[in-house]
Amino acid sequence: MSATPLPSLAINSFSATRLCGLVLKLLAASLASAFLMAALATGFQYIRVVPLILESEVYERRRALAEEWAPADGAERGAFTLLSNIIVSFSFSLLLLGLSALDDVHVSVRSGLQRGVVGWAVFMGLPCVGLSPELPGMAAAELTDRQWWWLYAVLFAAAGFTIALLASRLPAPTRLSTADTVAARDKLNARKLRLWLLQSLLFGVAVVVAAIPHMSGAPHPHVGTADIVETATTCGSAHMLCQRSGPPAEMAASFAVWCLGTAFAYWLCLGAVASVAFNLAMGYQPPLPTEVTLAGITAGSSRSMAPLEVTTEAV
Repeated sequence: MSATPLPSLAINSFSATRLCGLVLKLLAASLASAFLMAALATGFQYIRVVPLILESEVYERRRALAEEWAPADGAERGAFTLLSNIIVSFSFSLLLLGLSALDDVHVSVRSGLQRGVVGWAVFMGLPCVGLSPELPGMAAAELTDRQWWWLYAVLFAAAGFTIALLASRLPAPTRLSTADTVAARDKLNARKLRLWLLQSLLFGVAVVVAAIPHMSGAPHPHVGTADIVETATTCGSAHMLCQRSGPPAEMAASFAVWCLGTAFAYWLCLGAVASVAFNLAMGYQPPLPTEVTLAGITAGSSRSMAPLEVTTEAV
């Protein structure tokens, strides 16, 4: 029993009070990031996305059987757009900041940009492969079906990226001794080969997991034989009725491109802003003990082994 190591002092000092303080800092940083990003997102959307929506609403009114409430054009629409962007930006900022708290060894503007690209791919890029952004007035599947499929695609995309991240974080093999022998080099090369094979396998699994929603198919409008547009199954190559009843195909394609481009710029800015907000909120100090973070075990073990290797080589 005397040889049993004592619990880490860092973990003991991580009390409920410190956890509450961490949560409050993350909430405050997320709220500040949300207001800034909401203003940027609204400006991005009014460049081309919102004008296309306003133009396509003419087709929606032609098909509507009853007039539904919508914000008036101008200040009212802009206010509702800004409010929705604040809510969405707060959620996404809190997500990125929470990940930064668990992986604070790698928090920087560069890593923020990388997380922004991943966020765009998870929430926008991959789901849009199966279900592109749609203008008002376009023939589309039921809104509930599209929303559930989007959530389905996002969850599997996030799972795929998580598997890929874990694969990239696998520890690299190190030499057991400093003896430069053929046997030692062969053993090291064999370990590197096993690591490469394992990482390749995990990356392949990640791709398959992210592609599962697209294999099952996204909900699309189906053109029936009775000149009516059904929304139960996926349609084939006949979209003539869809084109006649909604905005032109050129407008729909332009809208999809602008949505993807605007979202990409938004996520890049969000990643950079969230990383800066995180560092300012934490005072550039790790918010969690090293033993608690995702990268703590690998980073801690490598740091602890460094003096041993230097001492061995010196001897």
